[in-house]
Amino acid sequence: MENFLSGSIAELEEAKRAIIDEAEKHKAADEAQSALKAKEKELNARKMFMSDKIDSTVKNRRNDLEKEHDSKIRDAERDLKEARKNKKDALSRAVSNRVKHETSDLAAENKNLKRANKDLFKANKIPGFCNTNLYYSLFVPRSIKDFALFALSIVIAAALIPNVVCILLEWKLVFKIILYVGIVVFFALIYFLITIWTKSGNKADVLEQGRPNMKAIRQNKKAMKKLEKGIRKDGDEEQY
Repeated sequence: MENFLSGSIAELEEAKRAIIDEAEKHKAADEAQSALKAKEKELNARKMFMSDKIDSTVKNRRNDLEKEHDSKIRDAERDLKEARKNKKDALSRAVSNRVKHETSDLAAENKNLKRANKDLFKANKIPGFCNTNLYYSLFVPRSIKDFALFALSIVIAAALIPNVVCILLEWKLVFKIILYVGIVVFFALIYFLITIWTKSGNKADVLEQGRPNMKAIRQNKKAMKKLEKGIRKDGDEEQY
């Protein structure tokens, strides 16, 4: 092969220019390749940035929507609870008004019976506390219920109260026994004095005159409770 150095100067210059052009082409290609990689890297970075931004925006928006949704649910539940409470209160008032209306006659009758006994007792100088079921049960018992309440009162006055008092006090046994007997005697004396005060002379007869009214009052109260129970068990709310 012929050595290119053996050529003329012009040929050498031509070869030099060819080599330089080729080198510049390689350099330009390398620069273009580097620029392309840089652009691809920038594009990927932009894509990643946009993807992260979209994910973050979607997440934040989803969180905002969930918070707004939860807030609306809580408001709706609060409103529903308030509405149910208002309905329940209104129904309770309506039922109470119905009970009051349907038992008004019995209540008025009891009021009149109570007033009649009050006037009767006052005219015969009998204390007002005698115009009660408790007094009749304790001092002029007749029914099984009266005797049961009377027996319970004896247990409380002669056993429960003295025992509790003696247990609470850190006294010697002999003093506790004296105290126990003293409490029982005290209650017995009170009972005896009330009996004398309220039943002496013709007062016992007056008390018997008032008994039918007391019995009628108790019967009316039972009837009122029965009516109230039936009304409150009535499930028909349309009438309200």
